[in-house]
Amino acid sequence: MEAAGRMATTFHFNCLLSVQATCGIPEIAFSTFENMEYGGEEYMKPDTETYNWVIQAYTRAESYDRVQDVAELLGMMVEDHKRLQPNMKTHALLVECFTKYCVVREAIRHFRALKTFEGGTKALHNEGNFGDPLSLYLRALCREGRIIELLEALEAMAEDNQKIPPRAMILSRKYRTLVSSWIEPLQEEAELGHEIDYMARYIAEGGLTGERKRWVPRRGKTPLDPDVEGFIYSNPMETSFKQRCLDDWKIHHRKLLRTLRNEGVAALGDASESLY
Repeated sequence: MEAAGRMATTFHFNCLLSVQATCGIPEIAFSTFENMEYGGEEYMKPDTETYNWVIQAYTRAESYDRVQDVAELLGMMVEDHKRLQPNMKTHALLVECFTKYCVVREAIRHFRALKTFEGGTKALHNEGNFGDPLSLYLRALCREGRIIELLEALEAMAEDNQKIPPRAMILSRKYRTLVSSWIEPLQEEAELGHEIDYMARYIAEGGLTGERKRWVPRRGKTPLDPDVEGFIYSNPMETSFKQRCLDDWKIHHRKLLRTLRNEGVAALGDASESLY
């Protein structure tokens, strides 16, 4: 296309990025992004959709933890704030990313930004695809005991007419649900034969200070399996820090090699041909 004299614009690059992001090759998506960012021409600069594709590529990559990469991208986007702004999809992807990689505080921050868009929780639910990020977010809040943020999320869902997805209700292999992890199920009343003031008991057991042990059902029951993808989202583990360093080193070497091929001896300053 470029050989025929038609220069690629932001639109063309975004089409390419959509393929790279969907195929799960974040490194290649990022190198396309760098071509746009440092290309020099105004008609090929990244827009919000560009950032969305690259964040998606990192968030849904199968390899090691990508939070740092996404944080760096976010930094670049913030620096470019006069030219472009994040949209609903950006915040939904950021909540998905930070939830999957267990950075709950950042997930909450971006969820609050997502709330300001109509239908934000529907975008986060994404019809239950990609592990259902909305369910993962609700479960993360519940596991960390963040009551205020959980109520905030449920209110936002009510405004968007977004029902609680079934996956959000089950929190662990031991029958514990979004509800029962706070207060015990009512079947105990029938067994004891009298009413129990659950709130008083919850407070007496240290529920307000976070010391209270969460409810666990009787032994000998087979655990439910409503959640084929794993009860708590297990983020892709790094093989090891050493392996990560080796991979980074390889990427660095490839970049060096590319620069040398493109620029020749000039890339090394006043080096001789033999040294090159």
